Amino acid sequence: MQKNSAIGSQGFNAQQLNEYRIFLAKLTTAIVQQGNLIAKAESDFQACQKSWLLSRTNSKALENMVERYKNEEFMVQAKKEQKDLDERAMRLGLKGFD
Repeated sequence: MQKNSAIGSQGFNAQQLNEYRIFLAKLTTAIVQQGNLIAKAESDFQACQKSWLLSRTNSKALENMVERYKNEEFMVQAKKEQKDLDERAMRLGLKGFD
């Protein structure tokens, strides 16, 4: 800090001024490059997020379909069991009247 103050009070010579301009140009280039990297990272993130959301939506749809088929299978099995019980009860009931 004191060095900068001393230079500031004495002024820059031509070489120091040129080195400072080169430093500022490099700094500006680095800032632009970092900005570009951030923009690319944000773009990549949004693309990945969109892909993930699509995959999640598809996965949820498949889970719902599997659940629906399980429920349908359960209902078919329950109806079959009830029919078997009703038929057995009818046979037992008819045998009782003989």
